[in-house]
Formats: sequence, structure tokens, C-alpha cells
Amino acid sequence: MRSTVALAALVLRRSDGLPAALRHPAARRIAAVADGAELVADKLPMTPSRLDPPGLAGRMISAGLAAAVLARSAHRAPIPAVLTASAAALAAARICHDARAALARRVPDPAVAVAEDALAIGLAALGSG
Repeated sequence: MRSTVALAALVLRRSDGLPAALRHPAARRIAAVADGAELVADKLPMTPSRLDPPGLAGRMISAGLAAAVLARSAHRAPIPAVLTASAAALAAARICHDARAALARRVPDPAVAVAEDALAIGLAALGSG
């Protein structure tokens, strides 16, 4: 739903699976700023579609990294988690794009975007806990 939210949640919670550099207090601030910047940038009219190749690649990479962190913290092999998360990121990009477009026909787009942000943050908090 959002490229940075899952990885930012893991950094903010200082997940055991993070490399030492990402458990540093400065990393928490950087993650919070990057996540906030994405949430703001998403609302701008010049922001490209999440379905554009650079956006999809970023989502796959971010999801894969978050999955690797979770796998590492659970002492599991990262490759299956990375592949699953990357595929889920692709599917979520399409599903959420279409859902947002459909909802925006009935509800103002900024309200849909904020609801999507809240759902993404809630799911990331749940998944990172």
C-alpha cells in the first residue's frame, strides 16, 4: 500500500532482524522522515502512479527487505519470505490502485488516501509487532 511503511515500522520498533546500523537512533529518525515524506508525496498531483515501473520496483525492494528482516528475526530462510513479499507488493499495488480509483469516484480522493495511509500504518504496526 505504501513503499516505506513496512520497513519503517521495523526500524522504528528496532526489530531483532535489522542490521546494527538500522537499529541506531538516527535510523529511526530517518525512517520516520522518509515514511512521512512518502505519505505527503502520495497526495501531490505530480506523484506518478504506483503502477509505473520505478514505483513497482521500489515497492518490491522495500517489501523484500522488510520480509528479510522478519525472516532473520525469526531465524528462517529469507529467500521464500522475500519472494512472497515481493509478489504480494505487486499484487497490492494493483489492488490498492484499483480500489482507490473506484472509491475516489464516490469519496474525495484525499479522504481515500488518508484512509489508505491509516490502513497501511495499522497493518505495518501489526506485522512488525
